[in-house]
Amino acid sequence: MGVDEAFQRRNLGRRLYKKLEEELLEDGVRMVIADTEGDNEEAISFFKAIGFSPRSEHIWLAKTLRRPVKVAPKGGRVKEILPEIMEAIE
Repeated sequence: MGVDEAFQRRNLGRRLYKKLEEELLEDGVRMVIADTEGDNEEAISFFKAIGFSPRSEHIWLAKTLRRPVKVAPKGGRVKEILPEIMEAIE
């Protein structure tokens, strides 16, 4: 979630988050995780102000897995493998 600088300092972020949290609670969500750079003091202050707390006992690691894309065979059969290519990049 982010608010354009031109609209910051108007409680828009707080109001947006409040509405989001209401929807999440209705859907039975039990935890919300805020992810920001460690030196983004403005974001950290914002999240603390709306009830988030640091959880230093957790570390979040991520790895994006990419499937190899098939190369079109010689002979121009791109239309035949196009569905496979589209599936691979989704």
